[in-house]
Amino acid sequence: MQVSKTVLVNPGLSMVPLDSAEFPQLRLSHPRLWWPNGYGAPELYSLTLSVALDEVTSDTKTVRFGIREISYELSLFDHHGALRRVEVDPTADRARHAQLIDVSHAGIKRVANGWAESLTAAGENSPAVHDIESTALTPYLAIRVNGVRIAARGGSWGTDDSRKRVSREHLEPYFKLHRAAHLNIIRNWLGQNTEDVFYDLADEYGLLILNDFWASTQDFQVEPQDPQLFLNNAADVIRRY
Repeated sequence: MQVSKTVLVNPGLSMVPLDSAEFPQLRLSHPRLWWPNGYGAPELYSLTLSVALDEVTSDTKTVRFGIREISYELSLFDHHGALRRVEVDPTADRARHAQLIDVSHAGIKRVANGWAESLTAAGENSPAVHDIESTALTPYLAIRVNGVRIAARGGSWGTDDSRKRVSREHLEPYFKLHRAAHLNIIRNWLGQNTEDVFYDLADEYGLLILNDFWASTQDFQVEPQDPQLFLNNAADVIRRY
């Protein structure tokens, strides 16, 4: 499949959209889904992008990507004070940019065996939130991939290797060992692995990444001195990976 688009690049332009509204062939009716290790094959697609000026290629990049849906099953209070077991699909509400879950101190309440957060007013009326029957894991979080509850098995991966020995040749054996040990998730401890190859190998070997940011435990280590800079960095990491 191939699509092309001619654009006039104005100063400051940093994004050229290519979407299914303009190119219907970009909508995949029956995609091969990416699955975590032990649940199916980590199917990947290849995308090659080229930019040409006056019919002369200026730049080309090829990326590999998987198609999957990740949602979260958890217990949340509604405005009546009732604890509800729900599935939250953040991508289903992306267009509205609404905050679905209240994580303020007032919104977090004690329940048996732990604590539970609350739904915001937007969350109670969002198509991204729907009730489910299971209460077996209350109040704990469950991860779903393509609608299937995943038994997350893995551990923490700390800082990048000494002297930044983070080539594919050096890292790949560790991912092979993770797969052979029937693990399916890696916690990127404090977000210290920042190389693209780390995420590329995780995609190829069917490993989910639980990506920390840069504060370990509240009130135990130093809090961010510039909260807005911290949030800007977090948003940048999400966009990048």
